[in-house]
Amino acid sequence: MNDLHDWLLQMNGDRRVLPKSSLGKAVRYALNQWDELSVLLGDGAIPIDNNATENELRRLTIGRKNWLTTQQRRVRRREARVA
Repeated sequence: MNDLHDWLLQMNGDRRVLPKSSLGKAVRYALNQWDELSVLLGDGAIPIDNNATENELRRLTIGRKNWLTTQQRRVRRREARVA
């Protein structure tokens, strides 16, 4: 990890690596995420993805959409009876 970090720092300071090139963007991204990567690699209990959280949020969102659709149907039926 230290060798990779040293190489990234070297590439970041190298004038031949243009900031807007793919390599320049990748190096900057890796350096910007370095602290988070170090924490992730240092603690094996941290999940590498957040799929469980995203799936839970998706269930809530779909449930909310279904509830809104059901409520809209009830309102339309009620309005149809009144008219």
